[in-house]
Amino acid sequence: GALAGAGPAALAERGIPLLGRALDGGVRGHDRGARGRPAPAALPAAGPAKAEGETLPSDNNASAVGLQTYTSYIKAQTVSDAEGDAAQVTVPSAQSADTQTTDNFKDTGKSCAILTDTGFVEWTFSVPKEGLYQIYITYAAGSASSGDIEASAAIDGKTPFRELSALAFKRTYEQRGEIKTNVAGNDIKPDAVEIVRWFEPGLQDASGYVAAPFRIALAAGSHTLRLTGVRGSLAVHSIRIAAPVEPMPYAAYLAQQKAAGRGTPQVPLAFVEGEKPTLKSDLSILPASDRSSPTTYPQSASAVKLNTLGGSSWKRVGESVTWTIQVKESGLYQIAPRFRQNILDGIFTSRRLLIDGEVPFKEAESLRFGYDANWQLEALGGAEPYLFYLEKGTHQLTLQVVMGDVAEVIGQVQASLTTLNEVYRKIIMIAGTSPDVYRDYNFKALIPEEIAEFGRQKALLQNVVDTIDAQTGTGGSYTSIIKKIVFQLGRMYDNPESIAKYLEQFKSNIGSLGTWLLSANEQPLQIDRIYIAPEGAALPAADAGFFSRLGFGVQCFISSFFTDYSAVGQTGDASYDQSLKVWIQTGRDQAEILRRLIDTGFSGQQKASVNLELVAQGTLLQSVLAGLGPDVVLNNPVSEPINYAVRNAVLDLTQFKDYAEVASWFHPAAVEPYTYKGK
Repeated sequence: GALAGAGPAALAERGIPLLGRALDGGVRGHDRGARGRPAPAALPAAGPAKAEGETLPSDNNASAVGLQTYTSYIKAQTVSDAEGDAAQVTVPSAQSADTQTTDNFKDTGKSCAILTDTGFVEWTFSVPKEGLYQIYITYAAGSASSGDIEASAAIDGKTPFRELSALAFKRTYEQRGEIKTNVAGNDIKPDAVEIVRWFEPGLQDASGYVAAPFRIALAAGSHTLRLTGVRGSLAVHSIRIAAPVEPMPYAAYLAQQKAAGRGTPQVPLAFVEGEKPTLKSDLSILPASDRSSPTTYPQSASAVKLNTLGGSSWKRVGESVTWTIQVKESGLYQIAPRFRQNILDGIFTSRRLLIDGEVPFKEAESLRFGYDANWQLEALGGAEPYLFYLEKGTHQLTLQVVMGDVAEVIGQVQASLTTLNEVYRKIIMIAGTSPDVYRDYNFKALIPEEIAEFGRQKALLQNVVDTIDAQTGTGGSYTSIIKKIVFQLGRMYDNPESIAKYLEQFKSNIGSLGTWLLSANEQPLQIDRIYIAPEGAALPAADAGFFSRLGFGVQCFISSFFTDYSAVGQTGDASYDQSLKVWIQTGRDQAEILRRLIDTGFSGQQKASVNLELVAQGTLLQSVLAGLGPDVVLNNPVSEPINYAVRNAVLDLTQFKDYAEVASWFHPAAVEPYTYKGK
């Protein structure tokens, strides 16, 4: 309270440090003016010239002390892109003691060094000329697990920018078998098994703000690259140092295909079901059930059918899904997914398209999928669909989550959030966290630079809103929090005396903006089917007509009277003699997971069907007294057994010969709640 009205000079005299502005992970002190106030902060410099197809985040994103961002690094470079491949190295020049090497990794025929999360591997290579190079790594997952493999990289013993210290490498999972149904007619999620698959990605930003592989400045001569494990096991076959390469524009790609005489094939429309991918990068990408449209196939008014893929489970940058498609005749085709993006209102989501592991042209690096509450079916490219040349035979079509065109504006919002937090801290140094709204704190005289910053940030954030609205062609809830902050910044900039009045609201809005940033890089998309159509072929309607939708809605309504929503489904073969009735007292999500475990393991192994039901807690005692209890109850509260013990309604398990053996599987403290009078 004694410091509430103290200016920066007074605070400095009392030994209280003033906060500087963070820049590239360091702290830049302010020059002092005649009155002891910080000198006006310079406006942010214009962003660096970026490479073709590359999006750079703001300099203010740096957080690791001593490490600059990639933006700052590339802006400081004076050399140009190199030309041609410089080197490819397979044999490491150095490695840690716990790094193993093999000549035939898991029978794939490739030699590799297996990097663990406690080791390192180093290669020595040479480049003929000074320039900007990209580094590619041929790798596979070293051991089966889940989650990304993480590592850090150093060039010549140093990490030139922050993003190299947080590299992520994806795994590959294969979806095995067809989608099966249980006795109740509900679909069962298929198994996914991790497989060995070799990749050769460039070192790039795991957050997705920089779309292209990093450009790294190298002088002519010998250099070293060291990878240090952080999480998981990485099998590295080789590294390749090459000149930056950008995919050709679509116009050049199409002209090339036309010049080669590629024509329109005379084949019928073909498609692949979205819920039946061949490969995926994450176990969390799962088939999902949708009843919003009768057109979604397969469909049922009563049973749960896994008829789509993705949605909220396929949204994180870097996640990818691969489908296998069959092409009957070589030629130019359109690719038209039936999709829905009904989560991010007012913005599009983005995907990178790869055909047989390669991006066919530049525009396929960032394909947009706009918002709509309903299902959409549109050829990639929109009104003028892109044409893709496909040879006769089998191909793999991959869609990978990318930030797309929103990466740059999100980087600007992140920079603005950092600045606004600094301004807020300056204000509470003067007025405290709960200022007196009737007091004149003389903000205009004490913090003129921070007040001027309100005006600058208002303009920057308004530009973000205008950019997003221009890209989407419409407004929406996506930018509502940014618009709210823009309005408040303008009010406090025009009337500094109102800062104390609106400080609590300002703090809340900054927190909301931080929450918005956490979810801003999420790119959800739900896929039903992907159509492969010859050039000019008519595509089916995205959704059914009014009367079809009405009829399906009536079927769903009638079925709701006959569906037991407490039953998660009976599983097992009808020929099984044994049957169990199991109650679970958690949520439906946990019950679905348990049902899947029963379907894929217990029922087949024990030759017993299981009727799993979801019930509320507190119903067991009444059910037992009424003679309607189940065979097994899961997730009971720890306090529940004693209620039965004091009523002589439990069985003494110590009378069984193998009790001691079974009890030894658990910690003694876990057995204690089930003990009564020494039994």
